[in-house]
Amino acid sequence: MAANTNNKEVEFASLNIVIHCETQSLMERQFQKEYTHAKFIEVQTKFRSKMNCVIHHFYSDGQNCTYTVMEESIHDEHSRERFFIVFYDKKTKDVQCQCLLFEFRGIICRHALVVLAQERQKSVPTKYILQRWSKNVMRKHTYIMTSFNSKEKPPHIQRYDALRKTFREIAEVACENHEAIELLFA
Repeated sequence: MAANTNNKEVEFASLNIVIHCETQSLMERQFQKEYTHAKFIEVQTKFRSKMNCVIHHFYSDGQNCTYTVMEESIHDEHSRERFFIVFYDKKTKDVQCQCLLFEFRGIICRHALVVLAQERQKSVPTKYILQRWSKNVMRKHTYIMTSFNSKEKPPHIQRYDALRKTFREIAEVACENHEAIELLFA
């Protein structure tokens, strides 16, 4: 019960308390509006660490651009430079960095943010803002009825109940033989 209460408090905080942006970036504000506190704080570190990155080299064939982003860091009191290749499509606004942070963790990297800023983008394409971390996403527990006194169910609960009933019936029929299960999963 305590975990459930804690989750509700976290959800309430994400919806009603604002964590301030640390930069003047409209892209950061986009994440601030969309993401839960925990994920926004994680993304903010990418905006802060962007200051350690500079465009080292640039090539364009008109629509497709290739950037080499140099990132400076300090390790054991020694300065270290690392280079990352970032591809940018001017038409689709797609950006892909060789560090693959977005592909592995679902968070846009500082190298891609540097390129988007260089391209004077005011917002991040929505494909880089994942719904699973949105504070506005409908959580599964919202489909559970909390009041049984009401005769009328909200439309989303009615749809959920109809889908659940249909899929339960399909599962009951399919589990009777192996071929039906294979057909269902095909």
